[in-house]
Amino acid sequence: MFIKLEKRKLRMMYVHGHAFSISEADSLLRSRYHQISGQDMTMMFSNNKVDKMVVDRTATILYYLFDDKTPNGLNNTTGDHVTITFAGGKVDKLKVMGGVEGKYVPERLVTGRELDYNLAGFNWKPKPLFK
Repeated sequence: MFIKLEKRKLRMMYVHGHAFSISEADSLLRSRYHQISGQDMTMMFSNNKVDKMVVDRTATILYYLFDDKTPNGLNNTTGDHVTITFAGGKVDKLKVMGGVEGKYVPERLVTGRELDYNLAGFNWKPKPLFK
């Protein structure tokens, strides 16, 4: 892992080999996490927020879909290269290139079975609220 700081602020993070990123999909649905994996991952930051994420070689992205705030299943997409740009702390654009394959799973098959869909390597260990 390589981290670049400017004036004590995170600007870039690069992970080589079995890179994995996890973010909470919805604060009320505690078993749902957006997940991204690949061999190389680069994240660019400004104002302590992710601006852009680039994932190369066996890039896989799993994200939960919502209509307004209503859950609407999940999407699992793989490709050689994934680029995600963010605006206002949310995904603005997602681009998958090279050998793209995608799969949509409807909400009726996801509810209560979220753990079955986690990507290989998923290992979330939340911090305890109280000791």
